[in-house]
Amino acid sequence: MTNCLISTPLTFRRSECKNQGVVDWWQRKFDRASPAEKEDLIAQVIEADEEGQRRRNPYLRDHWHLSQKAIGIEINDLPVLYDAWRHEVLSYFLDIPISRLPKLVSVND
Repeated sequence: MTNCLISTPLTFRRSECKNQGVVDWWQRKFDRASPAEKEDLIAQVIEADEEGQRRRNPYLRDHWHLSQKAIGIEINDLPVLYDAWRHEVLSYFLDIPISRLPKLVSVND
């Protein structure tokens, strides 16, 4: 959270500082957990993330469609890139290899 305190308002928005605080809190909680607790935490995070993804999917598809119309270009692999990015983020956040993640909801689902 130090970066948020020393950065100018143009560098970090309040929500980014809050998000960094959440990440810091999570890392402390996860680092202190036993292996069994970590597995439970991982399952809870994935379940919550999956529900959030199901809710975001219609919005993302509509947003990308409108953006593509406005910009005049098509990025055919955008859903694939988004899904790969999500895998990377969860892998990093949960400190597990991507190969250990369950099959996740795709933005195309």
